[in-house]
Amino acid sequence: MAFIPNTSHNIFISWSGRRSQWIAEALRDWLPVVIQATRPWMSDREIQKGSRGLHEVARALEGIKVGITCLTPENLGAPWILYEAGALSKALDDETRLCTYLLGGLQFQDVRPPLGMFQATKAEKDDTRKLIQAINVAVGDHPVPESNLIEIFDAMWPKLEEKLRTIPKPEEDVVA
Repeated sequence: MAFIPNTSHNIFISWSGRRSQWIAEALRDWLPVVIQATRPWMSDREIQKGSRGLHEVARALEGIKVGITCLTPENLGAPWILYEAGALSKALDDETRLCTYLLGGLQFQDVRPPLGMFQATKAEKDDTRKLIQAINVAVGDHPVPESNLIEIFDAMWPKLEEKLRTIPKPEEDVVA
């Protein structure tokens, strides 16, 4: 049987842990409303029970335009986050992006290489808008016009902001 690359998804959302998953799910649902050309892939939703998870991840990475890694203080060194980021970075070319989305009070300087090598996005309105603008350019042959994108983003931001505000508390204390 021939390997058929994934053509149905163009955004790969990576997460590890309850808090990171909380925001990953919110992004997965929110992004296609803001930019209709986005087709997010997230392991918890797209991998069927009983399937080979690593094979599904590898298949999902084919044709991905943007990877978003949801980082919290407690998952910075999580093996799964590092595995998916490594797999994403191997797929990078001049038009593919790996974006880290900083949650739970993380600052740019908290993220060390290899993840620290990529331009990070704070989970705040202005920085998230910049991320959305980058995604808009990366995913479509016909990006949403800038003025329309800003209007849609501003209208939809409160929904994502509410998820960010209600992110669960960490299950463990994080020692830096």
